[in-house]
Amino acid sequence: MLIIFVYFAYMKKDIATSLNIRAIVKAEAELCWRNARVAIMKVPEYAQSTYVEGHIVLNRTLVIEHAWIAKDGVIIDPTLPTDICVYCAGIQIHGREGLEAFLSTAEGKAVQNKPFFHAYGFGGHQHAGFRQSLRDAMAVSATFSNRDMPLNSVQRTALLNAGIVKEHVDILKQGHLSDLFHDNLVLK
Repeated sequence: MLIIFVYFAYMKKDIATSLNIRAIVKAEAELCWRNARVAIMKVPEYAQSTYVEGHIVLNRTLVIEHAWIAKDGVIIDPTLPTDICVYCAGIQIHGREGLEAFLSTAEGKAVQNKPFFHAYGFGGHQHAGFRQSLRDAMAVSATFSNRDMPLNSVQRTALLNAGIVKEHVDILKQGHLSDLFHDNLVLK
């Protein structure tokens, strides 16, 4: 297992389980929301997991909308099972019952075959959590891309408010992503 930088805290991404779920749900590229939903709706041991839509930072600077599963403090990502990403949670819906309840609302019915963030205006910006996940991901991306420049006060404040301590900001600035993914790293 890798330790993955997530929710601006550390969670483990279970690559083996992500690969297994990928095969079970026949995960398709660019359908992360579908892949995560199918796992929760159809795989009994994931019925009580949390469906998450937010933003990830992929390849150090690419910010994209993404969906994954959180289960017992572990990330299961059937769409990007082996990629190293920074995960920033936005919309979180607990379990199969939560998904069914949302899908039974007018908003849910409108996005039954789309990512849920589409129910919250252009780019999901009417959902505070989803909007914040974009801000968080952009702050991390800016930190990676501008590692030779000092952080501006907005970036530093966003990172520190999100729970990244100075040592982690320095690691991000140096571009040593692998230092954040060391199995023995324990943060409180």
